Amino acid sequence: MSKIELIRVDFRMIHGQVMVKWLKATGAQIIAAVNDDIANDPFLADIYGMAAPSNVDIKVFTKDKVIDYFNNNNSDNSKVLVLFKNVKDAHYCYEKGFPMEHLQIGGLGSGPDRINVHGPITLNAEDAKLLKDMNDKGVKIEFQQVPDDSKASLDKILKKYDFGLN
Repeated sequence: MSKIELIRVDFRMIHGQVMVKWLKATGAQIIAAVNDDIANDPFLADIYGMAAPSNVDIKVFTKDKVIDYFNNNNSDNSKVLVLFKNVKDAHYCYEKGFPMEHLQIGGLGSGPDRINVHGPITLNAEDAKLLKDMNDKGVKIEFQQVPDDSKASLDKILKKYDFGLN
């Protein structure tokens, strides 16, 4: 069975930090990119596939297919880096049985309802609520941009910022 080395939420999915820093830090041979829109668009899926080095296999999954892959059909021994485009997709997969003990938040973009909570990493109330739900059920949630940066726990962030969850 494949070994999940890192599960990360990053709205940019496959980009320089992932390719250079996180692949090296994890030793992953496979990137599992999870997003229904990308998985259902062969052109987009091909673009993501071309973004990786030749020694890394890119598998693009819908949310439901990635759950099935890691729970039933996965027979190789590769190291895998799992990327979700957003918190909502990660939460959905977790609730449907995707094996998740740890979730790293690496990039969620900016917007009018989002605040910077750890360096450039942003959060809004909806994402905070979903992450708190997962955290309360035992998933360790940490915020970290790149391997050299410090980590921040969800608990620390929720104590510092008011998302209306208390």
